[in-house]
Amino acid sequence: MSFPAPLDTIDPTLDPFLVSLRVEGGVARVNVEGDVDETSVPLLLKEIRHAAGMIEELVITGADEAEAGRRLELDLTEVDRLETHAAYEIMVLVHELEADDVAIGIARRP
Repeated sequence: MSFPAPLDTIDPTLDPFLVSLRVEGGVARVNVEGDVDETSVPLLLKEIRHAAGMIEELVITGADEAEAGRRLELDLTEVDRLETHAAYEIMVLVHELEADDVAIGIARRP
């Protein structure tokens, strides 16, 4: 199942910043490309919140607890530049969501 980012959230001034949301195998994945800075981070935070909200729809009634976990992956491997301020805002949101029992994994290039 795949859920593209809503078109009305795309701001043409953010080009080439791209964020997409997909749901695969019960895991919501937010994929990010381009620069994450003070201009693009509000859109990214909005999409992360949107993905976290969608996770509840993925919990299958009757599934065992391990399968029913709320998981979100944030893929930053295609991010060219991640500003310190933007990284801080992302981590604040990650801690907030994890307090709501959402497990979040962040993938980054070494």
